[in-house]
Amino acid sequence: MKYHIHKKYFFRTAFFIGLFCLFTIELFAQNAVVDKNGKEITVGSNFSLSGGTTDAGTDKTNAIYRLGNLGIGTNAPANKLEINQGTAGNSGLRFTNLTSSSTANTSSSKVLGVDSNGDVILTNVPGTQNIVTFSTATPTTAGVVFTPDTPSDQSVVYQSSVDNSLWTYNGTSYVTYTAPASTAWNLAGTTNDAGGNKTAAIWRSGSIGVGINNPLSTLHVQNPTLATASINASAQVLRLSRIRQEGVKFGHVAQFSLGSYGTGGTAQTRLDLGLNNGGDETTLSDVMSWHANGNVGIGTTSPGYKLSVIGNASIQPNTLNNGSGEPVWFEVYGKAPTGVDTQVGGIKLGWYNTFGGIEVVRPGSATGVGLAFNYATTGGTTMEGFRLTNSGNVGIGTKAPVSKLEVNGSATNTAAFNSGSATAILFGNSNLAYTSASPTAFNLQGMKDGGTYTLAVQGTSSGTSSFTGLSPSGASFTFLSTNNGPTISGKHTLYTFIVMGTTVYYYMEPGF
Repeated sequence: MKYHIHKKYFFRTAFFIGLFCLFTIELFAQNAVVDKNGKEITVGSNFSLSGGTTDAGTDKTNAIYRLGNLGIGTNAPANKLEINQGTAGNSGLRFTNLTSSSTANTSSSKVLGVDSNGDVILTNVPGTQNIVTFSTATPTTAGVVFTPDTPSDQSVVYQSSVDNSLWTYNGTSYVTYTAPASTAWNLAGTTNDAGGNKTAAIWRSGSIGVGINNPLSTLHVQNPTLATASINASAQVLRLSRIRQEGVKFGHVAQFSLGSYGTGGTAQTRLDLGLNNGGDETTLSDVMSWHANGNVGIGTTSPGYKLSVIGNASIQPNTLNNGSGEPVWFEVYGKAPTGVDTQVGGIKLGWYNTFGGIEVVRPGSATGVGLAFNYATTGGTTMEGFRLTNSGNVGIGTKAPVSKLEVNGSATNTAAFNSGSATAILFGNSNLAYTSASPTAFNLQGMKDGGTYTLAVQGTSSGTSSFTGLSPSGASFTFLSTNNGPTISGKHTLYTFIVMGTTVYYYMEPGF
C-alpha cells in the first residue's frame, strides 16, 4: 500500500525522515558527527562499515552502522535514535527543503505520528480507523492473536475473526465499538449516521436553525435583513422550487417573504406568498398575503377584511345535493358592462354545470344599484326572471318597469280564499275570496291602494250587501257603486272592488 505525508502532519513525518537524514546527511554530507552543541564526535569502535563488522574508525565517506541505540542530546537513548532538543514541543529536526508550504503527495489514510513516549509510529489520519483482527470471540480471550500485533491501541478498531464483532480499547479495557457520528444527521428510517452521503434522505430529532444559533421551533429560518418602519415584505425567508425541463416546461417557484403591513414601531407582521407564472423562474407575483390582524388577501397584499379577494371567486361545498357527484356551488364574479342598465357582475348560484343567480345592474346615473334575478331553463340557458330597479320598481317579463310592479304576461292567484260563512273577508290572503253567507253587511280586510279584489257571495237568499273596511294606515274606506242592489234569490253574486286612495269603487254582477 502506498502512503503519503499530509501537510498538516509534516511534524510527525519529520521523525521518520530524520531516521534516514541523520545517517546520510549529518554523518556523511557534512563529513562529521556532532552533538547538539556542534561539537564533533570522534567516530571509532562505536560504528562499523556498512555490510560487515569492520570498525569504521575515522572513515567519513562510507556508509556506517551500529546495532545499539544512538542519542543526540541525551546519554541514555531509549530507541534506535532519540533526540533531546531541550525545549518542550520542539523535535530538534529541521528540513530546509520540506516545509508547510511544500506540496503534499497523494496516498491512503496513513500518516506518521508520535505516541505518548515521543516514539515515531504509523497511525491513521483522524476521521479514519485502522482495523486490527484478532483470532478469538473477544480480545481478552486467552491465546488471542492480533493481526497486526497491536493490542491495547486506542487508535484502532478490533474485529473478531470468529463473529466479526467490533471492539475498541478505552485505555483501561476493551469495550464494544460504537461508530462516532460524523454529522448531525441520520439516514432516513434508521439511527445510522448519514456520514458523507449526499443523495439519501436524512433526518434528525433536534431543532434546526438557519441564520440563527438558538432555533425556537423544529425549523427556524431567520433572514438577516433588519425590520423597518415601512410597509414591505422584503425579507425572503423560504423558497421552494422545481427544476425546469428544457424544451418542455419552465421550473416552478414558490417564495415566502416576511415584512410588515403597517408603519410605526409595532410588529404588524405580514407574510406574502409569491409564485412564478411565466417564461422564467425569477419573476414572481404575490398571490396571497396573511396579516397579523387576521386579515387574508387573495390577489391583494393589503386586505381590509378577514378575507379580501381581488378577482372572481368560486366556492363549492363538499356536500353534494344527492350524493351522485353533482355539486352545488356559487361564484362571485365581475364583468364589463355593455351599456346603461346592464349587468356588471354578481353572484352565480349553480348546480352541476347550470346556474342562475343575482346580478348587479349599473343604472344610467352615477349612483344607485339595480338587481337582476336569473334562473336556468331545463336546457341549461341562463335567463333573467325579474328585475328590481334602482327606483324600487319590480318588473316581471320586463327590464324597465315604470310602476312598483309591472308584469308583462298573465298574473294569477294560486288559490281563492274561502271565508266559509264568515262576513269578515280577508283579502290579505288572496285577491279572490268567496263566502257561503247570503248578502249582508261585510267587513273587507287587507285591501291596499291600487289593488283590485273580487268577492263571490254564494248564499242563495236575496238581499242587498253593504261594505266597510280600513286602509293599512287605519283610515276608513268610502265605498261607491252605481248598481248595488238586491240580489236574485237562488243565485250567486260577484262584487269587484278597485281601491284608489281611501275610496273603493265596486260593481255588482248578480244572477250566476
